[in-house]
Amino acid sequence: MRKGFFLSIILFLLILCVGCNNEKEPAIPSDRTVLIYMSAENSISNYSHQNLKSILEGAKNNNLNGGNLLVYIDSRQTTPYLYKIKQNSNGTTETEVIEQYEEQNSADPTVMSSVINTVLRKYPSASYGLFLWSHGTAWLPGDLSDYTTRAFGEDSGKHMEINTLKETLPSGIFDFIIFDACYMASVEVTYALKEKADYILASPTEVLGNGMPYEEIIQPLFATNLSVSEMLEKIGRLFFTFYKEQKKGNYYPISASISLVDTHALDALATACKTILSGEFETMYELPKKISSLWITLNIIHGCYMI
Repeated sequence: MRKGFFLSIILFLLILCVGCNNEKEPAIPSDRTVLIYMSAENSISNYSHQNLKSILEGAKNNNLNGGNLLVYIDSRQTTPYLYKIKQNSNGTTETEVIEQYEEQNSADPTVMSSVINTVLRKYPSASYGLFLWSHGTAWLPGDLSDYTTRAFGEDSGKHMEINTLKETLPSGIFDFIIFDACYMASVEVTYALKEKADYILASPTEVLGNGMPYEEIIQPLFATNLSVSEMLEKIGRLFFTFYKEQKKGNYYPISASISLVDTHALDALATACKTILSGEFETMYELPKKISSLWITLNIIHGCYMI
C-alpha cells in the first residue's frame, strides 16, 4: 500500500510541469516594464548594491529595447529609492531617481503596494514583470525555530507572510514573477500566488548571495523575439549555467537549482493531488513533517491554505 502511495507521489511531482495548458500563448508584447523590488535591509544588504551595478552593466548597449526597468532598493546603507535605469545615447547607463522615500519597512504590504502602484501608473505597458529580491523561507515547517517561516522579504527583522504577499500583489497584471530569494519555488508558494502571474521562476533551494546574474539576464528579459515562457526558460538556464561554471576553491562547481512554473497548471495539480491522496490521512501523518512539500496535500484536501 505504502509503496504504491509513494510511487504516486513521485509520479505527480514529475508531471507537475508537463500538465501545462494548451492555450496559445499571447503575442510577444511590443514593450515591457519590469520592477525589481529589493527588500535589502538585512544580512544580504551589500549584495543589493552589487546587483544594482550588475543591472546597470546588463542594460548597456540598448539591451532594454525601449522597455522600462525600475529598481526599488531599500538597504542598510541608504534610505529607500525607486530608480529608473536610464540609457544614454552613447550606450552607457545610469540610475534616475523616480522616488526617494523616508525610512520605511519594505516588508510591509502597504509599502510594496505603493511602489507597485507608482510603477503601474507612471509606466503603462503591454507587459509587466516583477522581481522579488530578499530573504525567503517559503513553506518551511513551523517547528524549525531558527527561521521565520512561510515568508518572503526581511526588513530589520520584520517579514511578510506568504498569504499577505498574496493579498498585496495585484491580480491579472504581471506576466511573470521571478524570485531572487531562497526556497520560493515550493508548490505551496506557487499555488498561493497562482492568480498573480502566468509564470513563476524561482529556486526550490537556497540561492547564493550573488543572486541572479543580472548582467547576463537583462538582455533576454527585454528581448523582442522571445515569448514570455521562452524568455523565462532562457533566464533560468543562464542562472543555472552561471553557478555551474563557478568553482568552489579549485575543485567543485557551485550548485544552483531553478524551476519554471506555469501557474495555469496548478489547479489541475491540486485535483490530481486530491485524487491520489484522498483516504491517505493516516499515511500522510506518519511522514516526517519537515518534508515541507508534502504539506500541500492537507491544503488541497481541505481546500484552504496552511496558516
